[in-house]
Amino acid sequence: MLSEEKSHALQTFLGGLPVGVACRLARMVELDFLNDGKLPHDAILSLLRPVLRKDNNFSRTPTPLRAFCRPFEDLLFSGPRKEKRKGCISRSAILPVWNWLKRELVGEAVTDFVGDFKSFVMAGEHQSADECARGFWKLASEAMMEAFACDPDRARDAVGGDALFADAEEMALLMSAGSLMMELQTLLPKPTHAVKGTHLAAFRLLYERVIVTAPDIAPYLPVAAMGRLEKPWQALRLALVVSHRRSDTLIAATDIGLVGDILFARMEDARAAIHAFYQSDFDPDALLDKLSDFTLISSAIAAEVDILRSGRWGKRLLANRSAVASVMEAYLDRAGREIAAVLPLRHNDVGTQTTIPDLSADLDEAQADRACRYARLIVGCRYIASAASFANKFKTVSDATVDLVCRYDDAILAAFGAATNEKRARIQERFELAAEMSKILLGREEGELFIRRGALVLAA
Repeated sequence: MLSEEKSHALQTFLGGLPVGVACRLARMVELDFLNDGKLPHDAILSLLRPVLRKDNNFSRTPTPLRAFCRPFEDLLFSGPRKEKRKGCISRSAILPVWNWLKRELVGEAVTDFVGDFKSFVMAGEHQSADECARGFWKLASEAMMEAFACDPDRARDAVGGDALFADAEEMALLMSAGSLMMELQTLLPKPTHAVKGTHLAAFRLLYERVIVTAPDIAPYLPVAAMGRLEKPWQALRLALVVSHRRSDTLIAATDIGLVGDILFARMEDARAAIHAFYQSDFDPDALLDKLSDFTLISSAIAAEVDILRSGRWGKRLLANRSAVASVMEAYLDRAGREIAAVLPLRHNDVGTQTTIPDLSADLDEAQADRACRYARLIVGCRYIASAASFANKFKTVSDATVDLVCRYDDAILAAFGAATNEKRARIQERFELAAEMSKILLGREEGELFIRRGALVLAA
């Protein structure tokens, strides 16, 4: 077990590796594991996982634990959760279940499986390794289901609580139909870039067979497919083709609606993250990432299914869009105020309508930084606002802000030209802020042009 200090140092080092180097290191670590090496395999591989996900073509070395997970691997997710969701299995459940099998249920079988599987992989006999895994899935599934039936409280304690217990039940169910899950994986290689007619026809045949031979597995097929698609929401097409329905009201009321419920849950996770940001101190890039996630999923759901406003999914979609739109409109309102506060203009002292920069107060650096972050948020919303239902507010605030920056640029240049040497130092910090705002809101070329105009004024 690595100390906290060493774990942090290792995480920093591994997280900064180029993708190609990380892939080669992962293979070396996995081969060391197969050869019973002494490296901290789990620690290294878990820290490498975020880097490895960047390479869709990277093929991991087969290991006993990875083979154990294959029937349910497309339902796995990482990160915290508030509650158990059907069709979503936490990665944190894998080791507790594996250790429970090894410690209490089928310890000898686990040892035999690990030894045999390693031997087959090292000898290059991958078909034999697959058959070895299929046999273990059946044995492990039967042992787990018997334990659930005989003493559910003991099983719950063994895996670590209600949520992990529910994960274990889904693991056992999917392992009992491991061969069927492998058929789905063959049908949809990972990642499948688009669902085509051939995929739909083959999926319908598989589903119709499963609904007869293993009906409890059928709702999980489109969910597992979602984990194999580059665009997960296209799994709704698979759900539609086997449900023979187009209405969200009818689909949502069936087990096949599970895939929609999971997509909605992901969308609502993004909505909750958007709500969790604080307006006074936020990262615009992080907020825009969550907004993009929300918008992408909500738009895709509406595009894939005939959403009825009065239907279950229709009401849910409208409520979520309205909630996010309200939050973003509040952000935009504040954005206009924050930017206006650091680019203040006033009428000149001779009573004309000409505006000049208000230089009566020192520039607050924290306030200026916050205004720049709001400016980046405005720009980032440019291609999202319409799909996220706050287009009118965005246009109003964006137009007003761009107009303010243009007027301020002209005013600060005029002030530069008229100022004495003593006053130019005070104007300089406002000029630099105006240049930064111009780069953000008007574009880099306009910002650089403004800087060149300033240099000409100073040289005059």
